[in-house]
Amino acid sequence: MGLSNSAIIVIVLVAALAAVTTAAGIFSVIDPERDSFKSPSIEQQRYMRTVRHRHFDLLQQYSGNAWRQTPRKSMHSIASSVHEGTADMV
Repeated sequence: MGLSNSAIIVIVLVAALAAVTTAAGIFSVIDPERDSFKSPSIEQQRYMRTVRHRHFDLLQQYSGNAWRQTPRKSMHSIASSVHEGTADMV
């Protein structure tokens, strides 16, 4: 008259979840700086802004939506300007 296999599996899973949650809580109190996200550098922020704008502009080109009145660059000119290091920093 023991526990069924399903009951044992559920008990083990709940115990493992409790152990992981407890460990995460303890370690976040002990060393909170280690797990916090650091803000990216200015250069990284500029690069990611450029990538976002480039992909947004390409998405607009492909969808046919031209809500901005700026001239569009072709994919080749964008790739060559990025490769040469002359991409616009917005």
